[in-house]
Amino acid sequence: WLGETEQQVRSLPPPALRPQAIAQQEDRTEMLLQSISEHKPLIDKLNKTGEALIKLVAYDEGAKLQEMLDSDNSRYDALRSSLKARQEALEKAMQESSQFSDKLEGMLRALGNTADEVNSVEPVAAHPPKIRQQLKENQAFVDEVAKREEAFEAVKKAASDVIAKSPSDPAVRDVKKKLDKLQQLWAEINDVTKTRSKSLSEALEVAARFWSQLESVMGSLSQIEASLVAQEPPALRPDAIKRQEEALDEIKTENRSNEAKSR
Repeated sequence: WLGETEQQVRSLPPPALRPQAIAQQEDRTEMLLQSISEHKPLIDKLNKTGEALIKLVAYDEGAKLQEMLDSDNSRYDALRSSLKARQEALEKAMQESSQFSDKLEGMLRALGNTADEVNSVEPVAAHPPKIRQQLKENQAFVDEVAKREEAFEAVKKAASDVIAKSPSDPAVRDVKKKLDKLQQLWAEINDVTKTRSKSLSEALEVAARFWSQLESVMGSLSQIEASLVAQEPPALRPDAIKRQEEALDEIKTENRSNEAKSR
């Protein structure tokens, strides 16, 4: 029985990654521990019988019997200790697996939602106040991602550790897939927000210059309009007509100057 049980314990696989698989391993470990407990009376009987025999046989034979008893007891204790240690390792693995799965799924959901938001923002506006608001909103996304960086790195490291610890576990493929998705979302969000920040900053500079020039031109046009309205009706005397022509030439010159500024 000892040899068979030792072989079974040696062939036990390392803790799995998925909680369901770990639970099955815990059940198997519990069965082996139960078997060891059930054989405890047999070990006790073996010790009792052996001790009685040692008293009846010669010293050399007694020493051999004692050595056999010590070996069997050591093997029994080692089996029990090994399975107890495995039981603790499985409990820890179950806790870590649940926590890791929750953290990984939570981070994927959070980054997925943020990616959807940054990819569905409205186009760059034309008016400076609106562009400033868009810059503020984009910065909020940047700040949100920055706050998650520490958690992101922790989840990424945990996933890498899981993959390195059990590379042959079928669940590793799923972890790798989710890790790749996580890193893809992270890079996408950072790229999109960085590009949008640059576009908004450039648009703000152009829009501010445009609206400033437009206001200047509109002001000049208003003055020209007022000047035209204030013009006297066409005169009859040559000197008066000449003055009116000069005034109109000044208005035309100013108008051309404003057109040049607005280009």
